[in-house]
Amino acid sequence: MTTGTPDAPEIMDALVTALDRLHALRLLASVLDRALDPTQARARLLAIAADLTDADVVAVLGPDDVRAADPDAATGVVARAAAAAATTAPGRVAVLDGGSTVVQVPAEPDDDLRAVVVSRTAGPPFGTGELDLVDVVVATAVMARTIWRLHTTAVERAAVAREHEAASTVAQAVLAPAPPVVPGLDVAARSVPAHVAGGDLYAFAERDGGLWFAVGDVAGKGLPAAVVMSRVIAECLAAFTSVEPGDVEAATQRVDRDVHDWLVDIRRFVTLAVGHVDPASGVARVCNAGHSPVLLGAGGRVTPLRATSPPLGVLPGLAHAVREVRMAPGDTLWVGSDGLVEQEDATGGMLGYDRFAALCARWSRGTAADGLAAVLDAVAAHGRGVAQSDDRTLVVVRREAWA
Repeated sequence: MTTGTPDAPEIMDALVTALDRLHALRLLASVLDRALDPTQARARLLAIAADLTDADVVAVLGPDDVRAADPDAATGVVARAAAAAATTAPGRVAVLDGGSTVVQVPAEPDDDLRAVVVSRTAGPPFGTGELDLVDVVVATAVMARTIWRLHTTAVERAAVAREHEAASTVAQAVLAPAPPVVPGLDVAARSVPAHVAGGDLYAFAERDGGLWFAVGDVAGKGLPAAVVMSRVIAECLAAFTSVEPGDVEAATQRVDRDVHDWLVDIRRFVTLAVGHVDPASGVARVCNAGHSPVLLGAGGRVTPLRATSPPLGVLPGLAHAVREVRMAPGDTLWVGSDGLVEQEDATGGMLGYDRFAALCARWSRGTAADGLAAVLDAVAAHGRGVAQSDDRTLVVVRREAWA
């Protein structure tokens, strides 16, 4: 036989060793199948590790407890191992009792896995191959813990997502499904949330032949904004029915008074445009509390109706000034949210107020629904290929010829 070439017994020993290690790896991998049940996974890991390493004691140390294959035999060994683990750097091995006890500390210790202890009360010290097995045992324990944590986190997030979706459905249902029918006016409204739950709002009421409307935007996004949106809509509807017809200032004052302290407590504010249109006279009265865009389209041109007071929830007891305009047949009020004008394109350029105003001015014929669809489609086209970052809401009120 040529010098340096392994003989048949050596080859057989190497093959048996390789098969044993393969078998060990398969056994340890089976622990991960039970990783979603931490107690069962840990018990199986301890049993397999004890068998593979021919150890008397195999234990897992946590911050407050010890899990061992044989708790009675583990008592003294674990106490000494715990002391060693406390002074051993992560990823290092502490060897006690002349090499018969190994304390393997995980490379990434967490709150539930501090160390793995493998001990022989008698017999030779652990060899290199056995230490490799201990490394695999530790890696398996860490991986099983990671899988359990990821699963738990995913389940918790899914539960929260379901709750948010349900709450969002309820909140979005508060938005009127369709504006009221008011002779002499053509009204359309739509809100497209950027997230599951949105903070844009609108509300309508028909009273004494006139149209009340409110359009607002809650600071923030998601479920908290949707909750605030629901409350503000309820307050607007209450105000529409409690003040004198057309008294927009009183309606806005009431909403502001009823929500101010609450908004301060939850650190939110709301921009809100409240208005009333009398189709017989064409008089439109609008109180703008920090909201935009609000535009009046007349004769192919648009004029901004700028804010007359700060948003709700900013300063208490404010006077909310009202702007009065007269709408001729064919004139249109456009009341949107900043998600329209701030929509970015693929290069990062915003649509902007000027281009939004041009879109509104371009539409002068057809129904309010036609104009609403045309403007929203143009905004969506501007943002094609870019994720919608904010809610898009638009209310269109067009005065028709009065019979």
